[in-house]
Amino acid sequence: MRAVPGMAALVVGLCFSLGVGPGQAQAGPAEDADHTRLAALVAQGLIACLPAAATVLRLDPSPDPESRKLFADPFTLALRRAGFALAWDAKVSPDAHGLAYAVTPLWDGYVVRLTLDQTTMTRAYLHDRDGVLRAAGPLTVKELAP
Repeated sequence: MRAVPGMAALVVGLCFSLGVGPGQAQAGPAEDADHTRLAALVAQGLIACLPAAATVLRLDPSPDPESRKLFADPFTLALRRAGFALAWDAKVSPDAHGLAYAVTPLWDGYVVRLTLDQTTMTRAYLHDRDGVLRAAGPLTVKELAP
């Protein structure tokens, strides 16, 4: 039975030795391009759920400072380019859909969690063999209690 705790310690140790941890940003010259591509992929996914030209989104800042620092500007720009109107104050746009986000770096990509009104959506994005960031796996959707 000691093999399982030992294996878990090995995996955790390997992750920390590689400098990968929850909420920790990756460094590198391709990082900005990754964030721009990731933001565009997420915005395109939202178009499948909402008509961009007729939708106002109230962007709630991520509670994670790394998500805000790395993803806020590219995501805001991608949403505007996709045709969404953005609001920052619920009083000004009471009919706006609330949109919160969190981006967690992985060793070869990111996990993105969006909360749109009462629905949370999570998806992993990883680099393919050519180094292009792509959706990796299905979109997980969870309805939250009102």
